[in-house]
Amino acid sequence: MNRSEYTKEWARKAKEKDPEKFNKDANERAKKYYKTHREVCLERARIYREKHLDKVKAATDSWFENNKEYRRRYKAKYRKQHAAQIEAYRKANKERQIVYKANRKTRLTNAGGKFTIKQWRELCETYNNRCLCCGKKRPLTVDHVIPVSKGGTSDISNIQPLCGPCNSTKHDTTVDFRRVNHEQPINKCRTSNN
Repeated sequence: MNRSEYTKEWARKAKEKDPEKFNKDANERAKKYYKTHREVCLERARIYREKHLDKVKAATDSWFENNKEYRRRYKAKYRKQHAAQIEAYRKANKERQIVYKANRKTRLTNAGGKFTIKQWRELCETYNNRCLCCGKKRPLTVDHVIPVSKGGTSDISNIQPLCGPCNSTKHDTTVDFRRVNHEQPINKCRTSNN
């Protein structure tokens, strides 16, 4: 009997004898090993996830489905305890929040598509960080050319940068403000004189 077979046999007998103690000891050993070999463990986990993507996704989806109430309570508690850090993060990462909200909206409606912060920045830079509707340099918001409510996706090809007032004015209509000559605005914001 080689060492591996001996270890498996020992573990089987120990588990049969006292399963609770065996599991407790195994957890302690695993925690101790992780503390001293953190980078190795993270790399193994990354490789495993890459090789077994479908299996990991199925297990994750199953856990999320079976623990909805726990997740709801945990998130509420976390948001309450870390309100200041969350607010500071959102202020420091406005673009990330813009992209996250647009992609989440589409995910919730199962409309499909998503885009990255890099794609959003490149799109805004293409139009000189100006609103495509009024042409003003203001904080830009994500506008779906074809609204999600009318079958649009969050693919970058369906996104245009508009300022808040113009986006609100457009509401859920399908208007494509993108054009070849984007130096001149197409129309003025009806909600602002700035």
